[in-house]
Amino acid sequence: MRILILFFVLIVISFSSSASVQESGKVSRIILEGNVVSVWVDGVDNTSECSGGDRWVLLESDTLFKEKYSALLMAFASGKDVVLLSTGSCPVMNANGIYYIYLKDI
Repeated sequence: MRILILFFVLIVISFSSSASVQESGKVSRIILEGNVVSVWVDGVDNTSECSGGDRWVLLESDTLFKEKYSALLMAFASGKDVVLLSTGSCPVMNANGIYYIYLKDI
């Protein structure tokens, strides 16, 4: 029983220690660069371990690439605020990888 409890505690600690970066605001710029979409958001962000500035990237190899790219274009065209959550890595250009996009309804 103690081993099971210890295992559970270790799993919880490992998930809670992986900090994610989040930024919210309006999409200010979108640039297509080969198989990478670079995005900048004017807004409030958390501190990131990536040194790529305010750049966020979406890779064409992402299984939800079309859906995420469509959401970014819609947010840019409509001026709606978005919330971006990172993958927890800096896949290219030392920028935050886009894992999650939430469109705010304001």
